[in-house]
Amino acid sequence: MLARQHQRLSKRGVYRFFLRRQKPLRVMLLPSDPWPGNAAAGNEILQGYITVDHKRCAVSNGNWPGDTHVPLSMHHFTWLRDLHCVGGDQARRAARRIVTHWIATHPVLASPGWDVVSTALRLVNWLQHYSFFGASAENETRHALEKSLALHDALLRRQVMALPSGYQRLLVVKGLLFAAACLQGRQVYFTRTIAMLSKELDAQIADDGSHMASSPYVQFLVLQHLVDIRALCHSFNYKQPVFLTDTIERMASIIRFLRLGDGTLPTFHGTPFVSREQIDYTIGLADANGVKPAKLQAMGLQKVQRANTVLFMDTVKPGIGTTLYHASPLAFEMSVGREKVITSVGIASGLSAAWLEAVRGTAAHSTISIDELNAADITSEAMGRRLTGIDVQRNGTVIQGCVQAVHDGYQHVFGSTMERRLQLSDDGEQLVGEDVVHGGGGHQAIIRFHLHPRIKAVFDESRRKVYLDLPSKDIWSFHALSGTLTLAESICFCQDDGIAKPTLQIVVSGNTNDGDTVFKWVLHKA
Repeated sequence: MLARQHQRLSKRGVYRFFLRRQKPLRVMLLPSDPWPGNAAAGNEILQGYITVDHKRCAVSNGNWPGDTHVPLSMHHFTWLRDLHCVGGDQARRAARRIVTHWIATHPVLASPGWDVVSTALRLVNWLQHYSFFGASAENETRHALEKSLALHDALLRRQVMALPSGYQRLLVVKGLLFAAACLQGRQVYFTRTIAMLSKELDAQIADDGSHMASSPYVQFLVLQHLVDIRALCHSFNYKQPVFLTDTIERMASIIRFLRLGDGTLPTFHGTPFVSREQIDYTIGLADANGVKPAKLQAMGLQKVQRANTVLFMDTVKPGIGTTLYHASPLAFEMSVGREKVITSVGIASGLSAAWLEAVRGTAAHSTISIDELNAADITSEAMGRRLTGIDVQRNGTVIQGCVQAVHDGYQHVFGSTMERRLQLSDDGEQLVGEDVVHGGGGHQAIIRFHLHPRIKAVFDESRRKVYLDLPSKDIWSFHALSGTLTLAESICFCQDDGIAKPTLQIVVSGNTNDGDTVFKWVLHKA
């Protein structure tokens, strides 16, 4: 209701006139950006190019490129930290030219980049780097910056409650906190906005520290934003709220729990590649190394670990209502030591709508599908209608190596339920899997195991077994005890360059019968 009301109001000329009448607000506090920039990317900007979401955009002579040619995230100005990392007058002048040209060519509400999330992120990035490009600017330029910052603040204050509680509203609250701490005359609102933050975290973060989105990536991003807010409180000489420190510690413990053996996160529910170094740095800034992580599961992701083998099974239920949810019930990802072995196709920023639909599908994950139909609806309108339940059984603790789960995503379509049981041996060198289709005969079941691109796979002579050659020189074998075993081409977004790397997938397939159709397989060290 609030969102629709605001949308109608924003179309009225009086509303735009009100926003334009905002008086400039001087920047009274210069917060720092705790996250490192990329000097190579900064030097490329000095050469006239900004790369955002893996797209290279020209900014020759400090001119903002046409909005039809740039990703929306370019309007966030996160790339300012790269110029700041380079430092010096040339970088400072380049940042100032691009920001002021954006202001001149983007009237409030009439241009791309004025959506509420972009507005909040841009406000934060401008303030975090204002000491670099804005504080020393000429009066006319500084006046334009202060006027635009006032518009940002006014827009956020009027839109924050129009958003449903969730990650986006949290970003807007963060923007309001930075405005309250840094802009002239806004300081009286800081305590009120801190209370708003507390309310949002209560609504979005579970007792164990898991974010409601059930996405490892959202968990990671929210943790970073909260670290930003904590640093802002320190700069503002505001006593650290106990709830903020506690939430950071609990959320960091979940990130530590979710890490595979190579230090990265499993690629469930919209999680792209995040490097081990980025995660280490974030946990270090969170200063939560002493907090013990969860034991068995977090946000619906089940963890099994024995020796140096780690795997996660996805038992997240749909119903999030966002584009984050993937139709991947009972999918698993697995690492051996620091080598990722079983994964998914993954995801990257800047993908087209067709690509996003494909990577969210069941076939893009290491799980079972029937007749190539997704195991769950992935449109926001239909999400949660078919897959209504996932039942999980865990025996013992995380080190006892067994997880079993059932989902009903195919019940209403084929009369089938899917069951998967994974048992990891004590030494971590053998994984026994059992996939069972209960009922619904006359269909084709397909079980996929997407391999990381660094894994080489070949058949043995019998073609009943696939040998996996790991970069560590260890050899593992995959043996299907039933069904037809094949190797097929696949792809994987396994680096932060947004490029799909060619790889292989192991495929086990067979026809279902009216009773229980059992597919048993073994993955073990040779």
